[in-house]
Amino acid sequence: MYIPKISTKRVLGLVMASALAVSGVVAVAGSSEAAVAAVKVSPATGSTAAGTVIVITGKGFQNAAGVSKVGAVYFSLVTCAVANLAVNPASAISVVSDTKLSIVAPALALTATPKPTVWNLCIDDALDANVVGTAKYSSYLAPTINDQTAATKGVSVLTGASYGGGTIVILGENFTAKTTAKIGTLPILNAKVVIGAGTTASATGGDDTLTGTIPAGTGTGKTVSVNNEGGTKNALVATQLFNYVDAIKISPAFGDGTAGNVIAITGTGFLARTFQSTILTGINQSVIVLNKTLPLYAIGGAYALAQGAGGQYCTNIQVESDTSLSCKVPALAPGTVGGGYSVQIVDSLTSATLIQAITAVSRSAQYSVSAF
Repeated sequence: MYIPKISTKRVLGLVMASALAVSGVVAVAGSSEAAVAAVKVSPATGSTAAGTVIVITGKGFQNAAGVSKVGAVYFSLVTCAVANLAVNPASAISVVSDTKLSIVAPALALTATPKPTVWNLCIDDALDANVVGTAKYSSYLAPTINDQTAATKGVSVLTGASYGGGTIVILGENFTAKTTAKIGTLPILNAKVVIGAGTTASATGGDDTLTGTIPAGTGTGKTVSVNNEGGTKNALVATQLFNYVDAIKISPAFGDGTAGNVIAITGTGFLARTFQSTILTGINQSVIVLNKTLPLYAIGGAYALAQGAGGQYCTNIQVESDTSLSCKVPALAPGTVGGGYSVQIVDSLTSATLIQAITAVSRSAQYSVSAF
């Protein structure tokens, strides 16, 4: 039987490989270099500021005893090399399992603006002797919104109907193709971004632009914000707060006065209300009132009782969603004020006095009646 000869050099190599295996270092047999594997990172993009938590998925992060095989994790603009591990080191390195670890990214400044900078994320072995894992990671500047001045108006409109709709335009810098925006907690719909040529807030046409549709909502003092891969930024000044105007929209907005004509009403907050088709008789009830004269208000939006008592009511109310309902109008004579009726949603608020109030949903809409 042939017995191969083992040289002294071969013996030393085997001994060294065994020692490395015991210490948890991933090694390639017959080589002084460790195996470099591609790993996955989530998220693969983040802010230039320090603090982004990154989860790395791969394999071989622990040995069989659960001891970490990972040393330094760092970010390099050039090829991963042990010599670069101190330049942009990650912190809070936590080996969760053999296939997953997490880190906290350092501050990663852009090398050019407004484009992101692509970094090599590098993972060293436990002895920091070899690079064993790599991935790509991109850092972005957080977006900004221009001031609300005549020259650099950051937010084009600061009021909108509660039923939504209408266009809003936001000007700023560091927008990307994935930039989104919100009014309060509500996403601006159908957002489209155009990247300008400038890098600072200006009135020279170099600003980045986000154009979208105002979402349905209620309330005042809503913060306008933008978000991209680099983070979220709120509008800079208090004068950029957005206010919803209580309103409803009626379709069709006219009729011939025949009882039973159906109208569709668009607004918001319909699902939270219990509608009835006659004058208010109990608490937490809502009616749809059509008045021939202009609506009367007391302080705070209270609805005049005389108006409520004399009003006519929509019947067969069908709430289709939080933003839409339909109902049938009663027989209506031609209006005497501007040729129409004021249509309002009215709530009862207390059992003691049945105080009636214009809801946060609706101040009024106009329904015209005439013989066709």
